[in-house]
Amino acid sequence: MEVIGANLKEKSIWIWVVLPLIMNVVCFVLSTLFLPEFIENIYDRIESMISLKTLLLLVLQLAILALGEEIAWRGFFQKQLSKLLPIIPTCTWNNK
Repeated sequence: MEVIGANLKEKSIWIWVVLPLIMNVVCFVLSTLFLPEFIENIYDRIESMISLKTLLLLVLQLAILALGEEIAWRGFFQKQLSKLLPIIPTCTWNNK
């Protein structure tokens, strides 16, 4: 846990944490400015499927499903897979 906290103090890591959020906002703004009919088309297609009343429930369900998937992957599949395949580190944070 100390390593994660130390790595989060580095400013360079925050670009990779925040970049997906920034890219989504930029894509939405650009599509709203230059392709408003695209946004209207998407909204018309999903309006009957998702109402504002069920949006919170949908987000909650997706969060629970994502958490369950992470637990299943890290707790079971990754553990079993590591018995069959060697673990190859993908990066080293403190390679000094």
